[in-house]
Order: sequence, then structure tokens, then C-alpha cells
Amino acid sequence: MRRYQDASLRPWFVVFDGAASAWTGPSIDTGWYAARDYVLVMTAAHSVAPAIDHRTPTAAQALDRAALLAGHHATVLTSDRATLPQVLRTTLPRG
Repeated sequence: MRRYQDASLRPWFVVFDGAASAWTGPSIDTGWYAARDYVLVMTAAHSVAPAIDHRTPTAAQALDRAALLAGHHATVLTSDRATLPQVLRTTLPRG
């Protein structure tokens, strides 16, 4: 692993990832990660209860899911949204 001489850059290279359903459960305090400026990647966004279709959700379902995960401090979320380019462009505040 490369170590950067400028110590102020180092925190920005810390990434945590995992299933969105685990991040949104009661056992993980995602605010802790956000408070430390860590990048939090939530995978399989479609599987968070109530699950939505992983390939063809409605735009409203996909946007609601993005808002839910942003509320849980997601920096990036993953799910197949190839049919919803308007959703792919969405940027929301964390927390």
C-alpha cells in the first residue's frame, strides 16, 4: 500500500463497503463513519427491506431507496439502475 507524505490526504482513502441491509440494521452506527469522513459504500441497495426489483424498479422506488440509504450516511450505493439514467445522476446529502 502506498503511503502518502501529506497526512491530510490519508483519511480520504479509507473506504468501507458491505451489504446495504447490514448497514441499515440496528447493530452498526453509520454516523460514526460519516463523522470521520470515511467513504461508505452500500452494496445491493435493492435488498433493503422492503426489497425492490433489482433491475427494473420504478424511478420513485429507486429514488426513495437512495434517499433512505443517504439518510444512513451512504456515500455511494450500488444496484443495477441501467434503465433509470435520471436516478443514476442523483446526488443527495448524507445523514
